[in-house]
Amino acid sequence: MKKVVLVLLLIMVSILSFSDVIGYLTKEGKVLQDYSLDDKMFEIEYLNRINSLQQSGQQYDKMKEPYYRLSTIKELLNYKILEYYAKENGYVIDENKINQQVEDLASQYLSNPQTKDQIINYFGSEEKLKDYLRNALSSSEYYKYIDSTIGKVSEKELNEYIKNNFEDIKLRNEKILTKHILVTDESTANKILSEIKSGEISFEDAAKKYSIDKQSAVDGGSINWVAKNQVVPEYFEAAFNANVGDIVGPVKTDYGYHIIKVEGKKVYNTVDDVESDKVLLENIKAEVKNSKLYEWYTDYSKDFSYALKYEPLIYEDRIEKAKTLDEKIDIEKKLYDAIRTKTEAPELWKISYLNLVKELNKSLSEIVELENIILKYKNSEYIKMSDKEISDKIDELDSEISQIKDKKDKNDKMNLSKDLQGLYYAKVMYPELFTKEIDISDTEKYLNELKSKEFNVLEEMYMKNKDMDTLIRLYQLNPDDPQISFEYNYTYYQYIKQYIPSQPKDVIQPELEKIFQAFEKIVSITNDEEIKTKSQKVIEEIKVTLRNMMKDNN
Repeated sequence: MKKVVLVLLLIMVSILSFSDVIGYLTKEGKVLQDYSLDDKMFEIEYLNRINSLQQSGQQYDKMKEPYYRLSTIKELLNYKILEYYAKENGYVIDENKINQQVEDLASQYLSNPQTKDQIINYFGSEEKLKDYLRNALSSSEYYKYIDSTIGKVSEKELNEYIKNNFEDIKLRNEKILTKHILVTDESTANKILSEIKSGEISFEDAAKKYSIDKQSAVDGGSINWVAKNQVVPEYFEAAFNANVGDIVGPVKTDYGYHIIKVEGKKVYNTVDDVESDKVLLENIKAEVKNSKLYEWYTDYSKDFSYALKYEPLIYEDRIEKAKTLDEKIDIEKKLYDAIRTKTEAPELWKISYLNLVKELNKSLSEIVELENIILKYKNSEYIKMSDKEISDKIDELDSEISQIKDKKDKNDKMNLSKDLQGLYYAKVMYPELFTKEIDISDTEKYLNELKSKEFNVLEEMYMKNKDMDTLIRLYQLNPDDPQISFEYNYTYYQYIKQYIPSQPKDVIQPELEKIFQAFEKIVSITNDEEIKTKSQKVIEEIKVTLRNMMKDNN
């Protein structure tokens, strides 16, 4: 809870205008009015999520904001499922206890005059702060109830789990603690081993002196506890079969030759060995508990979903729920119309649209490629084959290819194998392509329309925010648009200008010439007198710079 308040103090942002309720839990399609998510809880938890993301070293991606926001809403509403179950099963929260905790926490957080006003301003009032605390504490109590009932693990369950999964438990938990010296050849390993056994040098000093594993060498060859599946088998077996204190080797592995000193072993020969290890027993109990909770939640939550009331995410929600490509194409058309017709359309709609277009471009380009393969083989035996038969044919061809010596014949077979891989992929991922009339021109026309629409949405965003990433994408989509071309090339020119005095002429001159040509083109195609005038000014500047470069060369 302290973390929540710290985040509020560290990340003070202007709060978006939300409705009081932004989502409801639903059960079997029916809205549960008593299980809603309000704006304040969402705002704070969203800030917490972004803060945690950044603290973990991940970069915040503006283009993922609709995803971040929607997933936060869904996670918060999923907690309401626990509340629903608890209440349906007669669990009643101790309101007096919760109220006392709320008062104590509120008093603690508001005791500092320097931060009190910030917190009150953020929440709107002291009562709203308390509402948030009450909600968070109540959610915690519902989780504890689920944990103590559904997640309860009896001694009988634990014993049965250990017996039924003994070999897996043994594999994951039998471990060795070792030090090692790694060298490249056996004779060197034997020489070092002889020095250690004769007392000429300690194992640890020998590791520091001779081992090519420099990471462990600095610590006398020490390697932390490892299980069988964490190291090469030869190493583990040699150490595991030795006694603690033994020095064994040389042991040959893919890495070289090891001399191994066994420092410790964890061995579980029987179920009793597992049950006598209290730490391991608690870990296994936690595994069983988590498994029970996961299985219960997966089954119980099937009847639940959510109803969204937050307008900026309604299209992101629809995109996420769309199951087919046709559904996504339909959403694309409706979302584009909504963006173009609604005054001050939410920024999140535009980001959702751009992400959808990116996905459609990838899928449809792939489909065009597959459709071309299908048309190429439409009258062949391969079209009627099942995916299994095609897979077998590919294996057969690959076997043949390895034996073919004639270059042309080999290339033909390789190309056929590649095409059949495409047919196999189409059979599995897009079976509908084999049952409908293929018209590649329609798909290609739609892809071109998408480029135009993407440009329009990006241009609207760029004129508002003027960020470089959007400008670059706009220029990639349509380098012939006079305004975008001007903005892009002018920005690039300003960047190049700063390096003119310091960079070699053979580096700068070609770039200036490209920019010069770009501005000449802008002048020839624009009807905007301001852009034309600014472009001509840049052209004259570049002319002077290029003439000076030529003089310097002479």
